[in-house]
Amino acid sequence: MFCGFEGKPFSVRAFSRRLRKYSQKIGYPITPYDLRHSFAILFLRGGGNVFALQRTLGHTDLTMTKRYLALTHEDLRREHERATPVNSLVKKRVRGLERVNAAGYRHCRVHIPLPEPLSG
Repeated sequence: MFCGFEGKPFSVRAFSRRLRKYSQKIGYPITPYDLRHSFAILFLRGGGNVFALQRTLGHTDLTMTKRYLALTHEDLRREHERATPVNSLVKKRVRGLERVNAAGYRHCRVHIPLPEPLSG
């Protein structure tokens, strides 16, 4: 994946030494594992498929791929909001973060009926 000055690929050992040298230079430890883990997280956050990630990382089993994945609280919140079945019951946003479903209830912590429209 990475080449030296002569255009030949780095060996794993040479890449690790170079990475360690740069890490010391910036004062922050970075390992090949850190890069692989970051790639996996960013791939998934960008909408990548977990099975494509599995193949990209060269894993024969999803169990190995799971080792690289640690979803943050924000990742979980965003995925829940995107995939929750409530979305099929709720109309578009009405005011701020409130949503209204077909039965006339606001989608929030407590369901509160909407007031009846004024007739004029």
